[in-house]
Amino acid sequence: RQRDDLFNEQAALFLEAVAHQRSVMCSLADAQHAYQINAAALESWQLGQKVFLPASPGASP
Repeated sequence: RQRDDLFNEQAALFLEAVAHQRSVMCSLADAQHAYQINAAALESWQLGQKVFLPASPGASP
């Protein structure tokens, strides 16, 4: 698989759900959490050090 295939597939599924007024595969909270993780990974790579995120609700210690 190409690197962007999963992103393109996810975007297509989202647009399909919107166009046909169907439920999406994840909640807005899940999407926001995934974005925060990806943004932290990018920041960590740019800084060359660990980046800490607050625990997500319902996460086990």
